[in-house]
Amino acid sequence: MPVGRQLILWMSIILVLSFILFSKLRDVSAIAEELLPDETPLSFREILAEPIDSDINEFTSTQNLIEDSIQKKRGERFTEVNSAKFNVPIKKPTLSIETYLVKKDENLWKIAQDSGLDAFTLLSVNKLRNGNLIRPGQSIKVPNQRGILHKVVKDESLEEIAIRYQVSLEKIIESNGMLDPDTIYTGTELFIPDAKLNESFRKKLIPPPYKPKFVKPTPGRVTSGFGYRIHPILKKRRMHKGIDIVSGYGSNVKAATGGVVTYSGQMGSYGNLVVIDHQNGFETRYAHNSRLKVKKGEKVRQGQTIALVGNTGRSNGTHLHFEIWKNGEAIDPAHYLK
Repeated sequence: MPVGRQLILWMSIILVLSFILFSKLRDVSAIAEELLPDETPLSFREILAEPIDSDINEFTSTQNLIEDSIQKKRGERFTEVNSAKFNVPIKKPTLSIETYLVKKDENLWKIAQDSGLDAFTLLSVNKLRNGNLIRPGQSIKVPNQRGILHKVVKDESLEEIAIRYQVSLEKIIESNGMLDPDTIYTGTELFIPDAKLNESFRKKLIPPPYKPKFVKPTPGRVTSGFGYRIHPILKKRRMHKGIDIVSGYGSNVKAATGGVVTYSGQMGSYGNLVVIDHQNGFETRYAHNSRLKVKKGEKVRQGQTIALVGNTGRSNGTHLHFEIWKNGEAIDPAHYLK
């Protein structure tokens, strides 16, 4: 068969098949429109052309509504169960905690008293081991009720905690706003309102007062003790805030205990002065030295040579003037020296 006739034949077949396919599609569209509900007036062709984003958004919105409903029902169920078991409604925690800035000359006991609390509450909530160490400008937490923080240990139940501190279950649940008291996790911190503390627990919370051991900074005899006296140079009654130790010129002056040098230099009537911070509120001062052996910021150990005895500043003879300060007040060194 000639090539021209073959081409005409194939074109005719393609046209016939195209017509048949188009007819079938029209029939499918008509059937689909008949099957669609009356309240959906879109044609099959319009449905196919509709963007799918709106459907996804509608699905997501519906899913969120369902999840919210489930959560609401679940919360209502927990409330009913817990209220029935513990005879207390589940609501917002009664405990609230505010931040307080420590003012000048305030201590933990004064803040507790002014807040209607006790020192144990503030020590526990702020995880402090010594209430004397707070300083002006420091932020501390002040709750609206007395109590302590308790960290749940492994396999511990709420009932056991209540018995230990002699507090009702209802108080613990209300204070912490607990949703499921039967489920508490290891490491969780619970506030125990009005907790009763035994003596051993009190000692753990507030350790005995810190009293460092000081060594005599230089050998020699104490010629003037702590307290009021007639000043040897001014000839007036003055408070002597340390002790005077007579020792040979150039003798070693040693750190009474370990710490960090906060001052090393000339200071008025003190002459050549070294000041050491020992933390925990304690500070020592060494005055009238002939030579200084340490610098500011240097860490020193107990017994380390920090200066040499001299006669600088307002002094009437070779000696070391030694002071001990605690929480900003001079105290008698005789009570602390070995």
